[in-house]
Amino acid sequence: MADSYTKFVEGTLSRIYSNSMDTGKLKRFATEARSILMKGVKHRLQSLGFDLKTGQAVEMPVQVEGGAVFMNDTVSTDFYMRWMSLYNNVQSRSIKEVAEEAAYTWFNRFMAIRIMAKQDFIAPVLEYESEDVRVPAIVSEARQGRMPQMKESVHSQLMVFLEDDSKTSEQFALLIVAYCHENPII
Repeated sequence: MADSYTKFVEGTLSRIYSNSMDTGKLKRFATEARSILMKGVKHRLQSLGFDLKTGQAVEMPVQVEGGAVFMNDTVSTDFYMRWMSLYNNVQSRSIKEVAEEAAYTWFNRFMAIRIMAKQDFIAPVLEYESEDVRVPAIVSEARQGRMPQMKESVHSQLMVFLEDDSKTSEQFALLIVAYCHENPII
């Protein structure tokens, strides 16, 4: 899967940019980017209560009326359903396969967004607001009230995060998922 994916990315970017592009740099970039994404996905799986070696859940959410309890915190029914889906996916496959698939999916999404933005097909949502202000454009736009469509529960959560400018990572995470879900190409 990795080899065919790398060939796809290289071929696409080579057609878009000049033939004099150093494909060695592109290969290193793709490898490093996937590695970074894989670490992030594994960290997220661990924070969701999965043992990375066994794939077993260290703690599972317990469904209660109106939601669930997970790691001593009240969570929504939607979270519970998504967590159980992830759990079943990890159990039927493996933690490694699930993490790799998620990393490849996000790598593809980010590359598609960057390519489309560079070709002026979409607004540059991943670019920083400026060199001095290291806030992604999608977060800056949301702070001004312009944001992609999203579920009401996600919107409510985002509004809480938007009250605190130090929560840029949390804001970005919710916004980029909503952006990708809103755009059928991505």
